[in-house]
Amino acid sequence: MFELLAHPQELQKVKNELAAAIPDKDRVPSFSEVEQLPYFNASIQEILRLHPGVLSRMPRISPDVDIKYHDKRRDRTYVIPPGTSTSMSTLITHTNPDVFEDPYDMNFARREIGIILATILNRYDLYHGQEGLTLELYDTIRERDIAATSEMIVPMPAKGSRGLRVKVRN
Repeated sequence: MFELLAHPQELQKVKNELAAAIPDKDRVPSFSEVEQLPYFNASIQEILRLHPGVLSRMPRISPDVDIKYHDKRRDRTYVIPPGTSTSMSTLITHTNPDVFEDPYDMNFARREIGIILATILNRYDLYHGQEGLTLELYDTIRERDIAATSEMIVPMPAKGSRGLRVKVRN
């Protein structure tokens, strides 16, 4: 919810696609209806990329030859000798700016939580002061409440975080 509410233009694209495919906002859509929505599913995939369910290191051992790595940002070249053990978390991989131009900006994604998300987004609008069913971010800051700041298998936000806070208005 944070990513969609924090990116109103992307949220509107998702809502438009949902409204066209599932015009009855009071009905819970079927999985077959939801799985046919490309932008909606791509958004979920992207959200899952940015917020992996588990943070752990992926250990690797370099092959039998030297690996040369050039760090573009520092303009330095490193050589990793054969048999060297290295590791990194999926979060580091998924938010690498060399792979994803702006890793925290919406690109594309997946659909595992499709039915629930489709139902919520089809029923609620982004709050702009209007009456009716709406959602808005409330006292939620990415760096404090959403972004993982440590690896303890489960992604952990910053100490003192209040977690995702959303106002539901009726």
